[in-house]
Amino acid sequence: MAKYKKKSDPELMLISFCDIVTVTCVALFMAMIIVIWEAIKTPEIRATPLAAAVTNAPVYFECRNNQLFPINRDAFVQQIRSSAAERKAAAGSASEQGLQSLMKLDLADDFYKVSNNHLLVGMIALQPRPEATGLDEAGAVETNSLFRRALTAHSPDSHYLVFYVRDDSFPIFRKVRDLAAKAGWNSGWEYLDRTEPVNFAGIMGRFG
Repeated sequence: MAKYKKKSDPELMLISFCDIVTVTCVALFMAMIIVIWEAIKTPEIRATPLAAAVTNAPVYFECRNNQLFPINRDAFVQQIRSSAAERKAAAGSASEQGLQSLMKLDLADDFYKVSNNHLLVGMIALQPRPEATGLDEAGAVETNSLFRRALTAHSPDSHYLVFYVRDDSFPIFRKVRDLAAKAGWNSGWEYLDRTEPVNFAGIMGRFG
């Protein structure tokens, strides 16, 4: 008659358990070393750009596609004021006709077009013309460039420069900003998303 071997009681595998405990302790120890190392490191202190109140008049430029574009804000303001009487007369007969008249305005120059949608809420916003060509890094620093002429046409004692900068155009921004700084100009800049219009409501996000 066959005899069945009695099953032994389950055993605890101490060796595998110790391996798990060891690996866990080593991982915790290494994490503690990293935390301590990061905590005792001397932080790198960078100067924070600060906003500054100024009374000088701004001169505007935009940096996009790593090119520099002059912005004649005063000319656009004059165009808007010149069309105010026409828009007011259109709105006098019916508000709907006034809105339609506002949406049909075509205010533009060689580089920008006024956004009629923003005019509806009383804001001046400029949409870049996709076909417009600005100054590249070499052209911007030429003696007779639009940028150089703008610097000589105004005084740093009564004006300062405002740059609207898109994320593909920091190289040319730094070049023209440094050039202006050497000529004694103060300048401010504001970051713009690639599809964002140039909006004059929030200028001077950073100054220096």
